[in-house]
Amino acid sequence: MKMEARLSRTYPTTEQAGALRAALEPDDEGYVEAATTGPTLTLHVRARNVGELRRSLEDVLACLSGAERTWESRRGSRGAREESPK
Repeated sequence: MKMEARLSRTYPTTEQAGALRAALEPDDEGYVEAATTGPTLTLHVRARNVGELRRSLEDVLACLSGAERTWESRRGSRGAREESPK
């Protein structure tokens, strides 16, 4: 039996969606396809059974969460540098 899940999330900018897609590419071992349409990131996860699908979803979502935290921390540190006096 083949199992599939498709998840989509819309981000504030196309740049962010693209950066997050790129961050997931090293983790894409043939079981996840990531694509962007404008600011929307879509993940298509495939597996042979429900247990494998669950593990794959947990893995890709953990990686996405880390990429989102990195994006936000970079954005925050950039803002702090812009606001600091020269």
